[in-house]
Amino acid sequence: TEEKIEHHQINFQVEVWSIALSSDEKTIFVGGKGGKLAQYKITSRYNKKSERESGEGGEDDSKLPASKEPKANEEIKKFEGHDVKHQVSTVKVSSDGKYLLSGSYDKNIILWHAKDE
Repeated sequence: TEEKIEHHQINFQVEVWSIALSSDEKTIFVGGKGGKLAQYKITSRYNKKSERESGEGGEDDSKLPASKEPKANEEIKKFEGHDVKHQVSTVKVSSDGKYLLSGSYDKNIILWHAKDE
């Protein structure tokens, strides 16, 4: 039997050139035109499914109060530092999820703190 794969759509506002999934699979990092680099939440339905599959537990989505439901497409954080005349062409998250590395056609590579500590 084929497994149905859910899809989640995020409107990034500009052309997308690079993406990376966080190590905990709860957020994505998107790089694009105009030096734009941002972090977005993935829906809680996906997050809870991932937790159940990984054996980490997690509540059934139907039991979560509506106020605690993360919004799909919610921008969590903007990373500003690349030249707005160039696109962010590559994005990579460290295996521990603490750092984000981005490269751009502005000829710069930037190491960011992906998680606020």
